[in-house]
This record gives sequence, structure tokens and C-alpha cells, in this order.
Amino acid sequence: MRRLQLVHLSSMRGAVSLVIVTKRWVLAAAACVALAACGPSRAPRAAADAPPGFAVESVAPIDGLAGFTFDHRGRPVVWRTGGGFATLLTDTSGDGEVDTERVLSRDVRPNAVWFDGPAMYAVGTGARDGGRCGLYRVAEGEHALLLSAFNGACNGGPYDLRRGVDGAALLLTPDLSQIPVEQVDDSALPVYAGPLLDHQDAMAKRTGAVLRWKGAGFTVIARGLHNARRLAVARDGSIFTSDEESRLLRVTPGAEFGWRPGVAALPTYYFDAAKPEREWARPVVLARVMEIYQQDAFPGAYHGARFEAVAGGGIRVGEKQWLRTQSEVTAMEVGPDGALYFLSAGGLWRVRVAAGARPPAGPRRELTRYPQPLSSWSHAALERQKELLGQSWAEQLEAVAADARPVEADRAEAVRLLERFGSRRRSPAAARVPAPHAAPPEWDTLPARVRELDALRWFGIRAATADAPAEVCEAMTKAVLEAGFPHPQDRHLNFEWARVLGYCGGGDAVDALLGALSSAQDRAWQIHLARSLRAVRRGWSAADRASFAKWEEWLGGALRSKVADAPKDGPAMFAALCAQCHAGAALGPDLADAAARFPGAAQLLEAIREPSKEVAERYAAVAVETKSGDRIEGLVVREDARELVLRRAADPKRPVTVSKRQIDSRATLERSLMPAGLLDGYEDAAVAKLIEFIRAGAASRP
Repeated sequence: MRRLQLVHLSSMRGAVSLVIVTKRWVLAAAACVALAACGPSRAPRAAADAPPGFAVESVAPIDGLAGFTFDHRGRPVVWRTGGGFATLLTDTSGDGEVDTERVLSRDVRPNAVWFDGPAMYAVGTGARDGGRCGLYRVAEGEHALLLSAFNGACNGGPYDLRRGVDGAALLLTPDLSQIPVEQVDDSALPVYAGPLLDHQDAMAKRTGAVLRWKGAGFTVIARGLHNARRLAVARDGSIFTSDEESRLLRVTPGAEFGWRPGVAALPTYYFDAAKPEREWARPVVLARVMEIYQQDAFPGAYHGARFEAVAGGGIRVGEKQWLRTQSEVTAMEVGPDGALYFLSAGGLWRVRVAAGARPPAGPRRELTRYPQPLSSWSHAALERQKELLGQSWAEQLEAVAADARPVEADRAEAVRLLERFGSRRRSPAAARVPAPHAAPPEWDTLPARVRELDALRWFGIRAATADAPAEVCEAMTKAVLEAGFPHPQDRHLNFEWARVLGYCGGGDAVDALLGALSSAQDRAWQIHLARSLRAVRRGWSAADRASFAKWEEWLGGALRSKVADAPKDGPAMFAALCAQCHAGAALGPDLADAAARFPGAAQLLEAIREPSKEVAERYAAVAVETKSGDRIEGLVVREDARELVLRRAADPKRPVTVSKRQIDSRATLERSLMPAGLLDGYEDAAVAKLIEFIRAGAASRP
């Protein structure tokens, strides 16, 4: 039984902080220090030039590592490129270099790994039954559980998993469209719809995004990222990343960073587009790997510093090069010993304070100042302290939060800990999203403001959701032409003016757009003008149509607003969208008699578009919440006094068995397991072929 050695409040520099020491924590801390800081010093293997006062050491000289993290005990876990398994590394000899490997699970080949206690979460490809790309949970001694099956293959990522300030997992994905629509809540993000914005909205679903997972689905925090590779999360919950657009980004709830595949990007000058924290002129390319130092083994100047990998090799702090490496750094984390660990050529390395440069500090013991508090190992240590203290955990943290004497950082961290561990409801401040923008201006005020980008953006938003009054459009077109469209220098004004002309249309707008298109040299400007012309609904002459036809043919697939590379024939669409659940009637009714049950094609189409409108009793699903926080939805396959077996939409061929002792709650779903929106983005002709295929009875064939 664990024994509390010391619990007291001490004053440090006038600040009240909570100090808790247990025998187990002291032993764990000693082990951490022995891992690196107290081990024998070894010369670096020429992988990097150490900064003054630091030493670079090899930890695991293993080639071909794709990623690493630390588990809940602070032990390194790595995975190899080309489909390697998550492997635990240990140092049995005590010389500071790992010498033993143990595969944690052969059920999933990870692209990213995160630990919540002993449970391992991984984004990757399942190694059984052909494999599915998705989010998996691997409990100790159990097979991997597929929590969410993604669309398509993982293809190497990049993905990342980190802990958010509320304790939930944060997922970085390169393609939001990979996440099943029925599991995504994107209500906090702006919606783009209309003849000049629908392409942007469709493309928004194919951008990189940061999502929050809390056992029942994903909430989109931000999108519009271009191949961001890693997340870094600060103690206060601030999330940072960088992407291929040479941008350092602070991720906030509801942020739209604007990148889109192809040319349909959301301009960063829009008032509703999130602004980069820092931006570099091309051709600067970032390595897109960073970590925030929240330890005390390094000198004080590094506390809270953001370490960023440099493309081609090296690590910098701020704008200064800090470490030079012979090859690119592909992953970085702070370990429980306070060293900065990184992946580069030659395997896993660490940077620590050089012997004699500064005495290694002991582990911080104040609850409000735990090192790397959102790491798997620090979070686990905090959970142990909470269990040990019982009710006094919340009481003492509440005292720190309410006391006016501590520094603000301690009070704020006390509140965050109370919220993260469920001792206090999340405060409105912690859950807030950006305040809504000011009310849109009146229509009749806009023509006088055609040189203001914000006013032009408001016009586009309003015109996308409701037709602009004819007199306003006439005035806007006149104002744009009198202002000198196309502007000889201002690219931003030109793009917004072209949108105005596209929305309003009319003979003058068509003539102006065609004239600009005929003289345009820049490809992005050509495409934007062509898109604006395609939105024009009135004012076309036969000669104008003929002139524009060649541009439409040239643009081809660049202007597609439908699903890219989607199947277009009935059998292929059925295989992609329906077969998993309906072939063999695994989760839904056999569609062999669809024509008899749905006499008209319109009725069948309605059943597909609105699957929850009418759910047959035999297909009513249940949702169970487990005591470990997982939510599982599915059809009941079998049930007895000890266990419940469910068949899930994510993987209907592999039923999940849940022990009834682990069920915290159970409810019948009022909606169908079949997701709405399956046909979103498909052309009408393709949908018609699917309906025809199903009604012909061909869907019942193997």
C-alpha cells in the first residue's frame, strides 16, 4: 500500500504551491535521473553539434525509425518506417543507451501513438483482416479495438496524437475527409456555400485539421492546414503547429487557416480567416516538428521555449539556430529526465545539460508545476497523486485557485487540473470559442466601400446565402468598374472584385471578366476569373458563351467541386458506400428486394439521404459508455448475464465484446447507424446509376 510521506503547503517567493511527495514518485524520479543525467557520459556519434553547455548522446542507434513517444511510465516507444509495430525500449544495463526491445502490439502498424495510462492509442493500419486505417485503442494484454475506421489508407500520414488541456486526445490529420462524416462535429467552423464558395467548402473537407477525440467522436478544432506534421501543446492549453505554407500557427477553437488543395484557398486577408503566428517568405520550408520545453533541467532561459526543427537539419529556438544535425529532425519530445529527445539519422538521440555545466535539478513536486504536465508520464503521475490524496486533492487545489497570493500561473494551473481530472466543471473561459464577428453591414452601404476588403468579404458572404438585391448588384458592378477593374497592382482587390462581378452578373460584368481573362498571364488569376464567369447567371450573349467555352475545356478537373476520384458507376459506388453493411446484411437490410420495398426510385433515394427518418426495430442500435471512458455504438449480436456483443459500423466483420462489469451506461440510439451525407458531393448521374443498380437487385450478388 502506498504511503504518504509529506503533504504540506509551502511558500515559495511569496507564492502558495502544493507539495506532495510519495515513495513511488521519488523512486520513479530517481530512475528518470539515472536514465540520462546520472549515467556515464558518452561522446556523441557526430550526429549533431552540441550547443555550449549541452551534450548530445545516442539513446537508440536504430535506423529507419518513423516516430517515437514516451509511455505513462516515461519509457521510450518507437515505431519503424514501412509498417513497423510500436516497440518499447528499455535500458537494462544502466549505461543510458537502450538495449532491449519489446513489441507492444502486433495488431496495428502505427503512424502516431499516444498513451492514456497503460492504454495505447494509435492512428495506423490494422494488421489483421486486411487492415483498416483508423484510430485504435490497445489495452494491456488485449487485442486492438478499432475506435474509428477512417476512409482510405493511412499512407504514412502525417498524423499526430497529443493530450489537450482538458485531458482529451488531440488528433492532427492531413485530410479531414478521411474521418467518417457521422463522427465529425464541425459546427464551430465557418460554412462556405454559394456559386463562388461551394468549391471552397468541398475542398475544406480535404485539408489538414486538428480534432479532439473524447470517446464518442471527433470535434473539429481547426482546419485549413497544409501537411502539418506535429503538434506542440503548452501548459496553458495553447496548441502550436506549422505547415508547408511556411507558417507557424497557434491553433484556436474554430480557426480556419484557409489552405485548400489546388487554387481555391481562403485568403488570409479575410477577417474570418485565422492569422499565422509567424510567416516566412517562400522558399523557406519548415520541418514542421516542434516541442515546448516545460521542464527545469535546462537553464531558466529555456523554460517555456519552443524548439523547432529546421528543414534539412537542426533545431532552433526562436530565430536562432540552437543545434546542428547532419539530417532532418523528424520528431521531438521532452523526456522525464528533462532532456530533449529527437529522431534523426542514426536513431533516437537526446540533448542534455553537460556534466559540470549545471547541477541536474530534482523533479518538481508541486502539483501546479509538474514538468510537461500534458505528457503521458506526467499525467499518469498526477493521476496517482489524485488517487492517493482522495478528497483533499480537490480541496487543496481549490485553495490554491482561490488564494490571491500565488502567482497567476499557479492559480490558473490549479483550475486546469481541477477541470481536467473532473473535480470541477469546465469554466466558461476554458471552453470559449472566438467571439462572433460584428453584424454584417447593410446592403446599400456596400457600393461606396468597394475598395475595402472587409466590405467586399461581407458582400461575398451575404451574396452566397441570399441573392443580393438587383439595385445593389447594379450599384456594386458600376462601382467596381469605375474603380478600375482590373486593378493594375492590388491583387487582393482584383480577386474580390471578380467575385462581386460573378455574383451580380449582367452584360457589363461578363464583358469585364472576359476582357480580364483574355489578357491574364497568371494561372491562379486565370482560374479565379473563369470560376467567377461560371457563377454568372445572366447577361451572356452567344458570342460570349463561345468565347468562354475554350476556357471551360482547358480548366477541366481544376474546377471540380464534386468528390475527387470518386467511383461513378453503380457497382463501384455500391462497393464503396454500401457493401460493408448491406452485403450479407451485416448491419442493415439485404437490398436484394429493394425494388419491392421502395416502389419508386425517389423513395429509395430518400431512405439513403435520410437514414434516420425511419429505423426498423430490428436495426435499432445501442450505445454503451464504459468505465474507461470509451463509447461504443452498434447492433446487439448477443447478450448474456456477463457480456454484450456489438457489431459496429466502423468494422462490422469484427464484433466487439464488452464485459457488463465495465459498462457505465447504456441507451438505445434514436438514429440509424447508417450515416447521413453518404451521397454528398456525388454528381446526380452517378447517384442515379447507384439507385438503378440497387433497384435491379444486383446489390444482392456476392
